[in-house]
Amino acid sequence: MDASRRLAFVACDGNARLLVVDLDQMRVTAAHRVGRSPDAFLEGMRALSANCPRAAAVMFRGMLTEVVRDKGSDAARQAPTLFQQLKVMEQEGTLHLSLVEWAAEIRLVANAAAHVDKLEPVDQAEAADLARLCRHLITMVYETPARIRRARRPQPSP
Repeated sequence: MDASRRLAFVACDGNARLLVVDLDQMRVTAAHRVGRSPDAFLEGMRALSANCPRAAAVMFRGMLTEVVRDKGSDAARQAPTLFQQLKVMEQEGTLHLSLVEWAAEIRLVANAAAHVDKLEPVDQAEAADLARLCRHLITMVYETPARIRRARRPQPSP
């Protein structure tokens, strides 16, 4: 949910789509093929709303893994660590450097949250920041390219 823009996001398990619903017009304004990324993002949002910031951070990291699986090249998917996978995607031009920097932030906080031997604290505000970063990542990687493709389609002649 993006209350400020009056948008809802609906993940569809059966066809691996993320729907964008305009709440003012009550209609679907975009549908994106996203693999399993929205599942991890939505699970992170559920954990965040349940005041479980460590779990949210781990799910947001899972979303990054799904983005690599969905959008990364074979070389990116075969890199040994998530950080290296993201760097390959940046080098290939799949992800802009600013997105890789964001993703690195998500990865670092989530790694700290996931390693129970260290029990690094992740507070609610930090997890909420990660949620915003993930949401922007979804916009840039899935929604913006789809909007550009739609805008480039030839328009019917009057």
